[in-house]
Amino acid sequence: MIKKLGASVILVLLLISFSQALSIITSKDSFSKGGTFFATLKGNILEPITKEDIGFFKAHVLTPVDYGVANINNTYYIWAVLPYNEGNMSLRIKDVYFKEGNEIKTQDIEKSFVITNNTAVFYAKPGLFIGSKNFILTLHNNLDNDITASYSLESVSGSTFVPAQDDKEITISTSQISETTITKLVLSSGSESYGLPMYIIKNATSEKENNTEINITENESVKISRISFDIKSIGENLKKGELYVYTIALSNKGDNSTGEINITISDDIKKYISISNKSIGDLNPKNNTLIKLNILFDKIGNFTGTINATSESSNDSIILEFRIGENATNQTSIPISSRKSCTELGGKVCLSDESCDGENKVSSGGWCCVGTCKTSSTETPSRNWTVVIVIVALVALVGVIVFLKMKKPSTARDIINKRSGINSTPI
Repeated sequence: MIKKLGASVILVLLLISFSQALSIITSKDSFSKGGTFFATLKGNILEPITKEDIGFFKAHVLTPVDYGVANINNTYYIWAVLPYNEGNMSLRIKDVYFKEGNEIKTQDIEKSFVITNNTAVFYAKPGLFIGSKNFILTLHNNLDNDITASYSLESVSGSTFVPAQDDKEITISTSQISETTITKLVLSSGSESYGLPMYIIKNATSEKENNTEINITENESVKISRISFDIKSIGENLKKGELYVYTIALSNKGDNSTGEINITISDDIKKYISISNKSIGDLNPKNNTLIKLNILFDKIGNFTGTINATSESSNDSIILEFRIGENATNQTSIPISSRKSCTELGGKVCLSDESCDGENKVSSGGWCCVGTCKTSSTETPSRNWTVVIVIVALVALVGVIVFLKMKKPSTARDIINKRSGINSTPI
């Protein structure tokens, strides 16, 4: 009897020890492709976990995804926009330094999950928010038809229209929240719903006094730039040794200039892809520019990577996935070549001396003005300066002529009279 009791006690202790082990928690084990992923990690973590410590893997291969992390009151919240390919994946946090069972440990923490064949109706990013003011959230519609997305935060709720295969920005108000609180923003459309963690700060206590580490940028009501590619991913089957040329668009969707933008390609794929411009001097608000990609693979295999655009205050990336073979087969996705012509978009191409009064969209042939093409003003600043320069030159010439007349040499008679003291002016 005593042996049985001892064995039971040991079993209970083992179960308790196992339940207290540091682990990544997700609300479910399977997620729709192209959806927003959420996970948390809580424990006696002794050193901060940074974004660089986190990676998403597929078949032990690091997979590029858009993700973020933040520490709110000793709980780490991790979000990500999942790729559009089904299969088994894992979230791995490397070299977590923590204390557990009176022991200090360093180890990798990993959580496996499945991406199903179902496509998420939409995704939301960023997947969490820390701050005190209103914030901007981007919703992306994954479907081929328009959707309506609903949202609610505490006592405020609403809905917004999101076009097919497009983004929609919404501003979420926090004015109804009077005290610092941790809550959730609930988003839903059709069968898809998310609960985004929100840490709303509404008193004078600073984040440091609350022991809150912030690893994301607070969305304040100030003028910012926000660069954005027109597509989120490129996934295609290509032929070895054949050159492919793609055109992508980069826009500034904010209300402030971007400053210099650097365009880079991840190291594992950059030797196969060249870009037309690695640096963009500046991009004004609501403006955009085209970037050409030349893609040429010299060997067979599967390749993944990213194209990244980075400015001082914003960044965006495109996920790249290529399958290279001896012969090109059906493409897994055709986000670029499927673009509509300018006529199909209901617009027209403006001439070099015209500007678009409306919305500039990217068509299969380049920029397309969905609006009116207006002729630029003929009275340019350079012509105004030319007129000013001519007038100044004429005034100077007249002045020189008058000066020379005043300085005209005296006659011999004037010189003799001047020396003898006689005034030559007639009486």
